[in-house]
Amino acid sequence: MSSTTVIELQPVVQGKTIIPPSTISAGQSGPRLSSERSLIQGDQSRLSEHDLPDLSTSRSAIIIAILTGIAAMTSMSTGILTVGLPDRKREAISWQRLYRDVDWVGAIIASSCLGLLSYVLAIVTGSSSSIREPLNATLLTIAAVLVPVFVYWVGRQEHLGKPALIPNSLWKIPAFTAVCLMVLISWGVMNSMEYFISLFYQEVQELSALQASLRFVPGLIVGFCLNVATGLLVHRFPANYLVIISTILCAGSPLLMALINPKWSYWYAAFWSMVLYPVSADVLFTISSLIIVDVFPAKTHALAGAVFNTVAQFGTSLGIAIMAVVASNVTRESGNPNKESPAALMEGYRVTFWLGFASMLLTGAVGIVGLRKAGKVGLKRE
Repeated sequence: MSSTTVIELQPVVQGKTIIPPSTISAGQSGPRLSSERSLIQGDQSRLSEHDLPDLSTSRSAIIIAILTGIAAMTSMSTGILTVGLPDRKREAISWQRLYRDVDWVGAIIASSCLGLLSYVLAIVTGSSSSIREPLNATLLTIAAVLVPVFVYWVGRQEHLGKPALIPNSLWKIPAFTAVCLMVLISWGVMNSMEYFISLFYQEVQELSALQASLRFVPGLIVGFCLNVATGLLVHRFPANYLVIISTILCAGSPLLMALINPKWSYWYAAFWSMVLYPVSADVLFTISSLIIVDVFPAKTHALAGAVFNTVAQFGTSLGIAIMAVVASNVTRESGNPNKESPAALMEGYRVTFWLGFASMLLTGAVGIVGLRKAGKVGLKRE
């Protein structure tokens, strides 16, 4: 699978000649590319790879931040519009209701916080050392400060009886807090597993993209069957049992990948990892939706569901970013002189798999504590 990498060069001084900025494609050849490569590699005052601005990463990070903010505002504002205030009858959506029933200040604070944090995470994923840059450190600090500001604001709104984007009272219900924490971790691990197992197949075992894709088919089949089976069994067994069992099974996926030998056959360990990795997220998502219906009154279902979905999506960004930073740092610190060799890359991937295993154990512990009183969910209420 071929790809084209674009590097934007800044003006470089060689002697008394200033070479203007130019764009080089990794797939380009010819005298111009050779001369510019020799300039970069041969001159003592050349720009190092880390000094070149990664504009493509910056653009991607900005897009991710904007989309995250918009998604957060849209999701939770829609939940408020669906709910409305409890002492009002359901009425059609109008400009007046948009102004009156939506916590716009809270939406701006929350979307700004998530947007800034997503931007920093995307930048750090490309290069962990970039967190030391003043701009990124400042944005991360602002995002951290906005968290207590948001908590104070929604608490004030709730105390005054005004619309609050995410009322603090939502988190007073242990079952809801537990499922949100669990889906945050579980979805982060599941999506990170998909990402790093794909890299394992292509970068370590050096398989083609098609061969790597075919190895994910068992996970797709298991995920489909699990959603159907969970719906049929959820009212027969306590929710905490189903969640804990599925979490333990899912923990086996990163454990197998952490112990795997790249020379082993696919059917020896990787196949079973593919079978197990979607178990927790799929079961948890179904059960969490039913728990939300059970523990909240009808007027709060939409808001709680919107918060739950936002947490799940943010968990994906957070999990991939953290594991990407861990993998890149471990590979960079490895004793292998060739940092792009399969052996060096595997060192980083293996640590991320161990981190995924520990995260799933933590998810199970949260479920044991937070869902101990959940009981059976999905039962018909008369």
